[in-house]
Amino acid sequence: WWDYFGIGGQFDEKKGIRKYTHGVYDLLFEVNEKKLADGIVCLSTAMKARAMKEGISESNICVINGGSDVRNIKYMHINKYREKYGIKSSAIVFGFIGMNVGELNDLIPFIEALNELSIENKEFSNCILATTGKLLPEKILVSLKLKFKIIEFGWVNYNYFSELLSCIDLFVLVQIPNKKNETRWPNKLGDYIAAGRKTIINLYGETAILGKAHQELFIPVLFDKESIKTKLIEIFNNGEIYADRQKIRQIAVEELSWETKSKQLDGFYSKILEQKKNKI
Repeated sequence: WWDYFGIGGQFDEKKGIRKYTHGVYDLLFEVNEKKLADGIVCLSTAMKARAMKEGISESNICVINGGSDVRNIKYMHINKYREKYGIKSSAIVFGFIGMNVGELNDLIPFIEALNELSIENKEFSNCILATTGKLLPEKILVSLKLKFKIIEFGWVNYNYFSELLSCIDLFVLVQIPNKKNETRWPNKLGDYIAAGRKTIINLYGETAILGKAHQELFIPVLFDKESIKTKLIEIFNNGEIYADRQKIRQIAVEELSWETKSKQLDGFYSKILEQKKNKI
């Protein structure tokens, strides 16, 4: 159960015909089909709570977050591939993967904060936002009135994805606090952690649980321009940008790898099979 599809979640964001096709389908089947299943894998603790509220037994539910692809995403020195991708070795690079217009709405407080700092403080004149995913329409880019450089790499061949991630200093994952985001797991976060970089994030939902266990993974902010500005100035001054990289990579390998997640899933599957045998 990977997303909150009903009212208060994705249904509210669907528009036009999709609201009356996909949306209505989700309203009819999202919960009911889960009640028919032998076991439910939820991506978040909040979604598990929702399943239990709908009458699904806790013994039939397992929470497994998204993982880190440590097999294909390597930990690399930050300047190894910057020249190849047209990035100066001296630049401070913020990264965001999987861009689209919807994701951009989440990034607005960060963009506004970096815009103002680029004007007010010379230290921020060397900042870059590097993105992968969909290219933003020119009209939207103009409307943002960016005072810093943005490099849009588009969809990147996965064979070279690890190289590009290694060019990033800090990743960004600020999201609008709402029911949809609270109950999901942001899959891009696993890639950020696999690369061994800190993430600027407003903690809530499942990310707050992970942040409590591993504070070194995140640079916490509020979903607010002023909060982000204050934190950016702070980390520029204290060197936190470069801290804990090998430790972050180690957490990805030991706790968040897809191999680890596979073992969790296998254990849950075996448990459900045993429960079914005992019912016969």
